[in-house]
Amino acid sequence: MPSCEWVKDNHIETLLVCGDCTDVCVSDFVVSALSARNHGLLTAADPTTDRAAHVAAVTGLRIAVLVNACETFDAPGFHERAAAHHVGLWLMASRGAVLVDGLTP
Repeated sequence: MPSCEWVKDNHIETLLVCGDCTDVCVSDFVVSALSARNHGLLTAADPTTDRAAHVAAVTGLRIAVLVNACETFDAPGFHERAAAHHVGLWLMASRGAVLVDGLTP
């Protein structure tokens, strides 16, 4: 089952993302997920028949990045870990992802 269908079929309200290479893999996935959300690919609501439900579904889906569960590599002089990690987080947040420090029930 494609990922978009899984999100729609399971009525996901928050995608919690973590992983390796904050500035590459994680940010690429998050930016792609944000684009899919913004284009309405993660909701079954039809914008032509129920615009309000479509907008609510798009704006109601949070894409969150668990900051403490992301990391990237260090290659001195080429890929500075701290800077790359920070830039990756900034890029995701600037595009609409929510950065979170932990989970609450």
